[in-house]
Amino acid sequence: MALQTWTLFVVSSVTFLLFFTGFIIPLFSGAPLTHVALLLHLALGGLLAAALVFLGFLLGGDYLPPYRQPAEGDLHAWLRLGIRFCFWVMLLLALPLLSTVTLSMNPWIRTGLMPTLLLAHQVTAFLFSLALVGFVTLFFLSKTRNEETES
Repeated sequence: MALQTWTLFVVSSVTFLLFFTGFIIPLFSGAPLTHVALLLHLALGGLLAAALVFLGFLLGGDYLPPYRQPAEGDLHAWLRLGIRFCFWVMLLLALPLLSTVTLSMNPWIRTGLMPTLLLAHQVTAFLFSLALVGFVTLFFLSKTRNEETES
């Protein structure tokens, strides 16, 4: 359990730092990422990719089917369904999020495609962040519900 929590903390922290370098710095500077901020953003992106792979291996088996429709009064089952949904949406959004950056680094991609790749990266980063916030919130809400029912 501690390993899951620690991995989730790493993914959340790295995502926050990526949000800071990718959205906040360009918002206040009015210029795209350059120099140290760009290098930091790219390094954190690689760390996020590795942490997501580890999180997928660590938690993926817990959130596989069989899927059953939760009963109306079973809050824990609904929480688990929300966790499962956010987890898979988060992992699926990580694919276009990381592939847009990888594609933009390839020499066979034309320069005219760069703004489209940047927009796709920004949109998927925003959606990924929403899915991560939902996953973390429901994950810890579920853990606190488990502790309340056990005591």
